Amino acid sequence: MQKPNMWNGVWLLLLLLLASGAQAADLTDPDGVENFIDGMMAVQLRQYASPGAMVVVVKDDEVLLVKGYGWADKEERIPVDPITTMFRPGSNSKLFVWTAVMQLVEQDELDLDADINGYLDFALPDRLFDGRSAGAITMRHLMTHTAGFEDVMAEVFVERRSQLQPLGDYLRDIPARVFPAGEISVYSNYGTSLAAYIVERISGQPFDTYVDEHIFAPLEMNYSTFTQPLPAHLLPHMAKGYLYQGGQAVEAGFEWVLSYPAGSLASSAMDMATFMLAQLNGGAHGEARILDETTTAYMQQQHFSNHPAVPGMTLGFIEGERNDVRFLAHGGDTLQMHTGLWLLPEERLGIYVSYNGAATVMARMVLFEEFMDRYFPVERPLLEAPANLEQLAEPLLGTYNAARSNFSGQEAILRLLPAAVLTIDDEGFLTLSVMGKPRQFVPLEPDLWTSRDGQFRVAAAFNDEGQAQYLFMGDPMPLQRAPWYATLLVLGPLLIGGMLWFAFFFGHWLRRLFKARGRAEYLERWPLWLPMLGFSLLMGALVAIGAIMVLRTSPTYGMPLMFFDWPMTTFRVLAVISGGMAVFAVWQLIASFSSWVRRDYRFRDKVYYTISALWSCGLIWFLYYSNIFTW
Repeated sequence: MQKPNMWNGVWLLLLLLLASGAQAADLTDPDGVENFIDGMMAVQLRQYASPGAMVVVVKDDEVLLVKGYGWADKEERIPVDPITTMFRPGSNSKLFVWTAVMQLVEQDELDLDADINGYLDFALPDRLFDGRSAGAITMRHLMTHTAGFEDVMAEVFVERRSQLQPLGDYLRDIPARVFPAGEISVYSNYGTSLAAYIVERISGQPFDTYVDEHIFAPLEMNYSTFTQPLPAHLLPHMAKGYLYQGGQAVEAGFEWVLSYPAGSLASSAMDMATFMLAQLNGGAHGEARILDETTTAYMQQQHFSNHPAVPGMTLGFIEGERNDVRFLAHGGDTLQMHTGLWLLPEERLGIYVSYNGAATVMARMVLFEEFMDRYFPVERPLLEAPANLEQLAEPLLGTYNAARSNFSGQEAILRLLPAAVLTIDDEGFLTLSVMGKPRQFVPLEPDLWTSRDGQFRVAAAFNDEGQAQYLFMGDPMPLQRAPWYATLLVLGPLLIGGMLWFAFFFGHWLRRLFKARGRAEYLERWPLWLPMLGFSLLMGALVAIGAIMVLRTSPTYGMPLMFFDWPMTTFRVLAVISGGMAVFAVWQLIASFSSWVRRDYRFRDKVYYTISALWSCGLIWFLYYSNIFTW
């Protein structure tokens, strides 16, 4: 196959964009659609270091474009075949879970508003992790991501096939409930797999078998499966996934998904085209029907929104708006592949793109936005900042964490990495990063802001002090204000300073111990320095073990191996070490305070040991806040 010339693609794309201006291009022209996508792909595969991609555009019960680009296997030079090559579209798997659920709803086998404990063979907790009442969870809550489960990153992907578990066994390790049911939409892989298990329980079939028989077979999706490992007849069609390392795409191994209904799907471009057409045409494609028309329409209605002024959730799809056109979307991410699916029901239009390179997480949104700007263009003047913008923005400024986080386990330490920081920029606009891009916002209302181009809205929910506690942008990924004491601005100096302080102490201790002059006097003061020594040694051990866990990466996922395959005993060792540090910190406090009543201790020594004791307590608080003590 001849290698594509990048610059031909660039010039083609530029000519198409310039020619379109503000006038909508013709969606009934398949050649025009293909030329546009060809130009985009020629640029994107090089720009995002992706070996391959597949793109689908469907309209009015027809496939306008289904095409593969680049390589399914770069090393063997096997091109992407849009009919038979299979990519892993990650969380687009969830759309098949929700479709299966609605099939059972149609058959009166499942009630969307019944307590799902009635369908399970184990009980979900009825309390939040802080002790408050959590409320009953319904299937509607699962479908709108309002069940309130915390996120557990380490229980999605695993390193080896032998780590996979039956779905029911995996689900019995229940993540903490952190939000009351029905209160806020926060994305949950666990919640989706729970819904799939209910499909298993009602149908009497394993979930992957149910989907094979009731969705894939009727739609003739012959190159799609949830099964891990892939069935033998599909193995030759599976594309390789690639990590981004050293500035290039590097082949990686097969990704094993423990929460498999939420993300293990492998599917071809043509199969996904068929599924989109069924969703756009009232549940039917050709002679096949997977849902009634009324059920499909009900599924695609909004059923929850975090704020009335921003898009929300249907029963499974994530709502959005671009150029005044409503769309239903779902992204999908593995650690190697990234995918986007968009349906425009009123236009009977669907777009699907999937890449087999890890660096393409932003590429899908670039493609979709360019597509919408070409075929549904609008012209708007950029909005200017009002004179009182700074005053209106004051309650919103600060650091925010993702509400989709872990709260009860050791993964909670990741909450210290801010998801967003809201500031006033040099031009006087409120600035927030949306989907990786810094965007300028102006107010519509005190609790509602819009980007200057009118494409994105941010809504705020305020706490009793009048500060924004949550920010909502229309997807189930709200932002939650970080408390001032849990930001890197505070904890960074505490951690770095603490490590330097105790490293200095250890060096000082060695020098005093091996220095003849004053050694005897120093040894007599062991009640002061011994707890500091114990604390320093344990902290060094904690940092060393933590560094090994972070630096040892998975060859399959390119991320720390501790998220995919790490003995639980290691995490328990961290908890024991933290407990030992706490004992030494208390000892330091007692010793340092008692030194102030001793006249034979110098003032500077009293200050030195008191500061050390207080710093130790600060570090212990950090370990407690981050749940490192969790057993």
